Amino acid sequence: MLLPQNISTVPLVVVAAAALIAAFTDLRKFKVYNALTFPLVFSGLAYHIAVDGWAGLSSGFGGMLFGFATLIVFHVMGGVGAGDVKLMAGFGAWLGVHNTLCLFIASSIVMGVCSLVLMVKRGRYAETMFTVQWILYRLISFRWLTGGGSDGEMTVTDLADHSDRRERLIPFAATALAGLVMTCMWRELGA
Repeated sequence: MLLPQNISTVPLVVVAAAALIAAFTDLRKFKVYNALTFPLVFSGLAYHIAVDGWAGLSSGFGGMLFGFATLIVFHVMGGVGAGDVKLMAGFGAWLGVHNTLCLFIASSIVMGVCSLVLMVKRGRYAETMFTVQWILYRLISFRWLTGGGSDGEMTVTDLADHSDRRERLIPFAATALAGLVMTCMWRELGA
C-alpha cells in the first residue's frame, strides 16, 4: 500500500510554509517565484546533508529529481508553469522520493476534482473534451518532445490568454497545498 513515510517535523514545516506562500502568490498572480523555489531546493539538500551526511544528499537529490520529473512533461505541454515544476523539485528535495510521490498523487486528485467542478460550473464540456483529446494525442505521438509544430497546436497557456483566465486555470500551488494536507491525513489514518 502506498502510504507516505514518516516525515520529520522540520521538513514538514518548511514544505507547508513554502506551499502556503506559493499558493498565495499562485492564486493572486498565477506565479510561483524563483525567490521561493530556488532557496527551497538548496535548503532541502543542505538539510539532508546536515542530518544524514552524503546519504541524506542522495535522498534529497533523488527527491528533487523526482519532483522535477513529475511535472516537466506537463510544463513542456503547456499545462503548468515553470514555477510549479521548480516548486515540486523543492518539495522533493525536502521530502524524498516516496513522500513526493504521495504528494503528487494527492495534488493530482485535488486538481482533477477542481477541474471537474470548473467544467460542470462553466458548462464547457466540448471544449474540455477537445483539450483532453489534444493532450492525449500529444502524449501518444510524443509531439511534446519536439515542440509540436505549426499545425494549429493549442496549449493550456493559449486557453489562459482569454479574458476569463481566472475561470479557466487552476493554480497548481494551491492544489499542492491541499495535496500536502491530504498526504498528512493519509499518513495519520494509515499509521
